Amino acid sequence: MSVSISRLVILSVIVGLFAHFGPLFVPVLSSYFSVLNINAYFSGLKTPFFNFTNKATDSSALNSNNSNYNNSTHDETSCPQHNYRIQLISSSPLLIYIHDFVSEQESKAIIEQGTPLLERSPITGDGARAESRTSRSAPLDQEGSVEVKCVLNRAREVMGGIWGEKDRMDGVGVGQLVSYGSGEGFDLHTDWFSRPKILTEDLEKGRKRMYNRLATFFVILEAEEIEEKSGETWFPFVEAAGGSGEGTEMYYWRKHEDGGVAVRPVAGNAVFWINLLESDNGNGTVIGDRRLVHAGLPVRGEGAKKKGMNIWPRRFFGPDA
Repeated sequence: MSVSISRLVILSVIVGLFAHFGPLFVPVLSSYFSVLNINAYFSGLKTPFFNFTNKATDSSALNSNNSNYNNSTHDETSCPQHNYRIQLISSSPLLIYIHDFVSEQESKAIIEQGTPLLERSPITGDGARAESRTSRSAPLDQEGSVEVKCVLNRAREVMGGIWGEKDRMDGVGVGQLVSYGSGEGFDLHTDWFSRPKILTEDLEKGRKRMYNRLATFFVILEAEEIEEKSGETWFPFVEAAGGSGEGTEMYYWRKHEDGGVAVRPVAGNAVFWINLLESDNGNGTVIGDRRLVHAGLPVRGEGAKKKGMNIWPRRFFGPDA
C-alpha cells in the first residue's frame, strides 16, 4: 500500500515531536491515524505552538539562541543549543510556520558572508534572468561559516526520518542568500523542477544520480521598513487551518484578498513545505505539488529590506542514488 510523501512527512514530524512531548500529541496522533486530516482536528481552534529544541553539540555552549559559536572549528561540534517553535498552517498540502528558526547572531553572520557575492537572481532551469524575479542572490558556503553549517544541520534534523541515509548525508544541499529591496519580488513559481537535475560533481564522476527539491525552507534573516501587507510569501492554493494574529500588527500569516494564505516576513522565522508528491500510478515515482505554487510579493516601503535564506532538501533518484 503506497503512502504519499506528504503524509509520511506529517507522520515523521508528529512522531519526532512526540518523542519530546508525548502526552501533548496523543490526540493529534490518534486523529492522524483515524482520518488523516489534521486540518479537521484543528478546525475552530487556534493553531497551537509545539516547542522543539535543536540540542547543543558543544558541551560548552550556553542554553540561549544567541549563544556564542566556537568559530575555531567549522563543523557541527560547535553548534549551540537552539530552541524554536512550530505551528501548522496547513496539512494538505503540508505548510509549517517555524518561530525562532535562526538567531540574530546567525542571521547577521549569514548576511555578512553572502552579501559581497550577491548577483541578480536567475530563473532556475536555464539560468535566464527574467523580469518575474527581481531579487539578488548568492550561494552560501557552509565550509566557511559555522553558522551556515549549523542552520543547515537544523534543517536536516527537521526533515527527520523522511530521508534515506544517503539523502540525509548530502541531501540538504547548499543554502542560498536572497535579497529584496523596495519594489522587488518574485512572481508565481514552484521550487521543484519539471525535470530532475544532475549535480555537477556527479556528472564529472559519471555517477547516475538525479535529484529534485523534496522540500523548501524559506528563512527570513532581515525584514526592515517593510509596509504592511507587502513582501509576503503568497500561496494562492493553500487554505490555512487557522490564522495567527490576523488583524493585528503582529500577524504571522493571513487570508489573502485573492485567495490562499500570505505569510508575513518576520526576522528569525521560517516557512517549511513539501514540494513532491507520490504519483497515483503506484510505481513509486514522484511529481511536483502544484498546490504549492507561490510568489514573493513585492516589497514596499522607503528603505525597505528583506533578506532570506533558501534551503532546498533534495530527494535523489536513479541507479546510483
